[in-house]
Order: sequence, then C-alpha cells, then structure tokens
Amino acid sequence: MKATNSSVYLVVIGLIFLFTGCKNGKTDINPGTNAFVLEDFKTVDLAESAEIITTDPDIIGKVKEVRVINDSIIALSQVQSDVNVVLYNLRSGKYQVANHRGAGPLELTNVGSLSVDGNGNLIMAGVFDRKIISARWNPDGDNAFTELKYSPDDDCLRAVAGQGDSFIALSSPLHHKRMIIFGSDGQPVDSLGSFPSITLPDSVMPTNFMFQADLACSPKAGKVAVSTMSWNEISICDLNSNGNEIILKGPVFPELKIVSYGGSMGIGYSPKPLWFMFFNACASEDCFAVGYIGVEAKTKADFDRGINSILEFDWDGQPQRRLLLPSEATTFDIDYSNNILYTIENLPDPTLVRYNLKN
Repeated sequence: MKATNSSVYLVVIGLIFLFTGCKNGKTDINPGTNAFVLEDFKTVDLAESAEIITTDPDIIGKVKEVRVINDSIIALSQVQSDVNVVLYNLRSGKYQVANHRGAGPLELTNVGSLSVDGNGNLIMAGVFDRKIISARWNPDGDNAFTELKYSPDDDCLRAVAGQGDSFIALSSPLHHKRMIIFGSDGQPVDSLGSFPSITLPDSVMPTNFMFQADLACSPKAGKVAVSTMSWNEISICDLNSNGNEIILKGPVFPELKIVSYGGSMGIGYSPKPLWFMFFNACASEDCFAVGYIGVEAKTKADFDRGINSILEFDWDGQPQRRLLLPSEATTFDIDYSNNILYTIENLPDPTLVRYNLKN
C-alpha cells in the first residue's frame, strides 16, 4: 500500500493546533537573506545507482524518518503503527523494536525526530511528552537496549543531539523561540535562531507551528541547519559564535504570507499559499542536506508529492550537490562516512533504497 507523504502528515497535524501568541507592535524578522537557485548546484543523477534493500512491511510501513546509526544499523520512525521506531540491520536483515507507541516510561506517544549522539546511540525525541530516549542495537536479544536520556521541563516539537550531552530543540509555541539548547540535566540553557522574515499583525508572535521545520546538527562543526517545510527558507546557526546565523532563501520565490483562520474556538495562523518546500535534513562535519519538494498544494494529488531531489550546502551556505532521485522519496538520510544515501520510496509499495554516492 502506498504511503502518504510524511511532510503532508506533519503539516496537517501542525495546522490543526495553530494558536495565537501575543506581543506588542509589529516585527520584521531577518530582513537579510542569501538567495540560491537550483542552477547553483552540481546535479548528480542517481537513476543508475539505485539498489533495493527491502520492502518488508514489518520494517517499511509508513515511514516518516530514516536515520543512519552506523554502517550496519539504520533506524526507521513509523506513523500509524504500534511500533514507533525499529532498528534494521543492513547486514543480517534482522530488525529490533526500539520504541513502542504509548505512555509508559520508555514509550513515546509520537516521535518528533531521530538523531545520533557522540556515542553512536540513537536519540528519539517525543512530541509534547517531555521524553528523550536513547536506543542501541542489542546483539543478544530481539529488542533494542533503551534508556530514558532526558526528561526536559519544556515541551519540544523536535530535538536532536548537540555538542557533548546537550540537545537542541524546536521549541513549543509558548516560548516564541526558534530553538532552545538544553543542557545535560534537561534544563534550557540558551536560545538559538530566528523565524523567517515577515511582518505579522499586532498581537501575533511567530511560532514553530506557523513555520514548521526540520533540523540537523553537526556537533563537530558546531553548526545547526533548520529547513522550513512550507517556506522557502533555510537557516544555519553557529553554536560556537553566539548563535551567528546565515539565512538562505530559494530555490523558488513565491509570494508567501501568513493568514489567520478559525473562530470562537481559537484563531490559527498558517502560510498562504501552501507550499511543500523542504522535508528532512541531515548533517556532516563538512556540509548538510535537505530534501526538496517544491510543490504548491493546489490539488489533492499534490499532498502525495515527495522529495524529488536532495540539496546539499556547505556550512557557509554555498550550494554543493543536487542529488536527483529517479522517483520521489518520503524521507532520506546520508551516511557521509561511507558516501551512501538511503531513501524510502513508493515503488509502488514503500521500499528502502540505497544509492552509492562515491562516483
């Protein structure tokens, strides 16, 4: 069965819960940007290098995120399943459950993001349940080793491993901050980044519900990349230089605005027109990559569109490669240590595909 594009799932869920924040006056955010277009990238056509790994429905369900842990193990986050996350062994073909959906001490109601910490452990961040859980492959059992890593006092939409024992999160709308850095004790220690540049009405603050995003961190580079799902903007923040920020805008330039909707039950705000711009992000010491969709949602079919290419930038914001996929993907990750790209594609069933990027 064909899986619905995960970016659409996340956008729709977010739009349901958009509410008004308060401030005084109007704010213009980030007036300066660096523009880029698709022609700035070196195009790499991957049509001849696709290798199907598995279509096993117990492993490849409705996957919203894939994350490389090492050259043997990858993690897959599921939607609409009792199993949130599985670890898959690329060499043996076996898999282990890393997280069940639920309210138990080591369960998550919904996984917002996957990342890998400096010790090679998978980090799973829950959405609005204040849990961040680590997992690793169990060589002697059927279930992965899991541990409650942090219980932050603040809600997070997504969170990834940062430098040392810290983690970096997209904050809840209550904070009106793009990102918050949490220390090893799970307490917030600093804020980071800014929202896309736009003038908002009086009494309205930008939030991560308005500007839903993915983020990727390179602890070694000391950088964080944030790609906005329905806005043509990507930002790069420097963890080692008081959060200095580079703003990238492109590769298309529609006239986007934030509009209100709702009534007596609450007022929400969302982008108009609705575009599916970017989905998923990953990072290495030298660069980061985001999945590009680039589709305005005009018809029902547009909600099933996926990632057609992967845009790679260095940490100065300079375009590098555009990895052109032979079919649209719902998610991806790059193993930069071995120059391998992993995607989930509907062929027509959800399929784990591998591409060799060495050439």
